[in-house]
Amino acid sequence: MRPISRFRPTCALACLLLVATGAVRATASVVTDPKPAGEALSSGRATFRQFCAPCHGPNGKGNGAVAPLLRKAPADLTQIRRRYNGIFPQADLEATLLATSRDRTPLRLGTDELLWGPVFQSLSATPESARARVVELLTYLESVQER
Repeated sequence: MRPISRFRPTCALACLLLVATGAVRATASVVTDPKPAGEALSSGRATFRQFCAPCHGPNGKGNGAVAPLLRKAPADLTQIRRRYNGIFPQADLEATLLATSRDRTPLRLGTDELLWGPVFQSLSATPESARARVVELLTYLESVQER
């Protein structure tokens, strides 16, 4: 992990805004059994709103409140399937979101994209519950893909 002094100013400002606005809060959840589809979708939507919407926008189009502060516009998350020739790359997205360092991400992250692996793991009681949170988030993201 980089020392704070090496963070880019826009990334540091975005992190500060996320914390200040309450977009990132410490909430632990223990997942014992997989949730039913509707519940997983609802949990994924809540995770998206809490962690992704500040940059990617409430509809995932890349127009969140923090987006103007970033050097590169956040990706339109409703176009993932289109960018990958009609396939939603579930496994690669999961590995990228759970990565704890940039060199462990199978998909290229934007220069201002935060590494979510440490965040999701710190909020979860177990690695399995961190993974469940990410799977639920991806369930939601897959549901909002535009054709």
